[in-house]
Amino acid sequence: MRLILFLFALLPYLYDLFQLVLIDRKRREPLPSSVASVYSKERWDTFIRYKKDSRGPYLLNRACGLALTAFVIFSPFYAWMERITANVYLHTMLAAFVISLISLLFSYPIEHYMVFHVREKYGLNKMNEAEFRKDQLTDALFSLVLTEALYLVLTWILESLPGWTNNYQVSFVNALFVMACIALLLIVFVCIAQFLSWKMLRVRYHFTDLPEGDLRRKIEALLEGSRHKVKGIEVYDESKKSTSKNAFVVKLLLFRSIGIADNFLNENSERELLAVLSHEAGHLKHKRDFRNYLAYGIYALGFLACVFAIQNGAWLASLEANLNSAFGLTVRNTMLTADAAEYVMTPVFWLFSVYMNYVSRSEEYEADRNAVKEGYGPELIETFRNISNDELVDVNPDALVEALEFDHPGMANRIEAIQRAIEARPAEQTT
Repeated sequence: MRLILFLFALLPYLYDLFQLVLIDRKRREPLPSSVASVYSKERWDTFIRYKKDSRGPYLLNRACGLALTAFVIFSPFYAWMERITANVYLHTMLAAFVISLISLLFSYPIEHYMVFHVREKYGLNKMNEAEFRKDQLTDALFSLVLTEALYLVLTWILESLPGWTNNYQVSFVNALFVMACIALLLIVFVCIAQFLSWKMLRVRYHFTDLPEGDLRRKIEALLEGSRHKVKGIEVYDESKKSTSKNAFVVKLLLFRSIGIADNFLNENSERELLAVLSHEAGHLKHKRDFRNYLAYGIYALGFLACVFAIQNGAWLASLEANLNSAFGLTVRNTMLTADAAEYVMTPVFWLFSVYMNYVSRSEEYEADRNAVKEGYGPELIETFRNISNDELVDVNPDALVEALEFDHPGMANRIEAIQRAIEARPAEQTT
């Protein structure tokens, strides 16, 4: 059983290597006309060197992750945790803490090298050592708290299910009710996690309100017609960490807020900024379509699969008992159960992520068309080209990798789509 789990866990790593082969092959091809002007010959060579220098830390990080997975699967790790405490809650949380600590110990120096040796070498880093340590440790602590809280909730659910379902002797209607309660609990957990993520972002960055004035009025005009009112338009100090230029929309239930990197505000023209914000406004004005409802349908199927699992909980409990026995455990370790389920379900999760990436790319194209509609199409193209050059972006990714993995369109396809929208706009206005 351990070998089977490891083979499933190995799949994402083999898939990564397959992607790298496609990526390297694509970079040997000439750039299409839509992005040919992004890089000069010298800057393209810099891009290739940057990606080559970044490859080592990436592969080392993945190799360490695989080695840790192999250690956890093939060693008596979970049995060691149980010897310390056999309490079903404590020994799950202890295992999660130890794995998180080990992950931090190898990821910290790799990330440090990436920031201060690779990104620094190419002028992409503005972070100092103190800021780096603060961000790394804050992120690690936040991730640990969320992970422990999630395992605590999952353990309570798994421990309580036999009592809730009379040892899984339950009708479809009752199983549906139980699953609805579990789903509601997990939704509340996700909402809390999203809220805390937003708060953590405000710990990492300092946000200030965009001052009243002509620029703010123009942004607010772009946001008119949004499905939910935007509560704030703020500037954050990205310049203390990197050269990145970005703008984003925070969506928390009915709360909406816009964040603008100070690099963007200080180094780009007003029309370029408005071009990107008209794109963000396009997201806020998005109306759900068939693709969104199909995604909801997939969620509904997953929900029904869980209802079926509750009705067949005795069989699943026997599988879990066999899993625990294979790892030398006498009580449940929810981390082991969750990881084993994740490994086995990896192909299913991957297929779902491919579809959700397609939906996300479609919505990005739609938001770009809103920028064209507002009259900022040329500025949006120019901004994308400049940012790609400044941040050494892969502007022409492999088509298969883009289709399977990208939640945003590749820059070449994106600029071509904007150009088509600009060309079609006069015709639309005439009709």
